[in-house]
Order: sequence, then C-alpha cells, then structure tokens
Amino acid sequence: MLKLASLKSFAKFALVFASSLLFSQFAMATNSTGVLCTAINLFTGNIGKMLAIFALIALGVSFFMGKISWGTVLAVAFGMACIFGGSTIVNKLAGGGMTCAITNTDATAL
Repeated sequence: MLKLASLKSFAKFALVFASSLLFSQFAMATNSTGVLCTAINLFTGNIGKMLAIFALIALGVSFFMGKISWGTVLAVAFGMACIFGGSTIVNKLAGGGMTCAITNTDATAL
C-alpha cells in the first residue's frame, strides 16, 4: 500500500508537470486572445481529456473503496461537464461569439 507521503510527492510532481505544460503553451501564443484560446484548447483538448480520464479512474476507485461520497462524485462530474461543455453553454447564452479553433499539434509532432 502506498504511503501518504509518496502520494503527496506524486501530487506535487503532477502539479508541476501540468503547470509547465500550461506555461509553455502560453509562451507560444502571440496576443491575449491567442493566450486565452491556447488555455481553452489545452483544457478541452487531448491533455484535458487525458487528465479527466485519470481523475475518473481515481474517483471510481476511491468511491468503491468508500473514501468519498456521492456529493464528491456529482461535483466532479458537474465540473467536467462545465469544462468540456463550457464553450457551448456560453455560445448558447450569449448568442454566438468568438470561437477558438482546436488544433491538434500532437499529430504533426510525429
């Protein structure tokens, strides 16, 4: 069984890794709109989906072990719905507006 200290150190590493990915994407953007679109594409693109999958796996394991409640499960599900469906919700409420084109840079790197 993993100790709490090793889980904390893994969480710190994951936070540093995710923030380095985020800031490297911001550095490539040229203007403020580009920075915001880059952030949206980062959270709703392949990296965001991968992090959501890992969160769901950890959530499922924790729930079936009895470590978290239904409220936490619903809060995480609502948060993911807001992240991945946020642009659609805002476009419906605001009547259109600016959209950021999602680019897949992973395929061009190969």
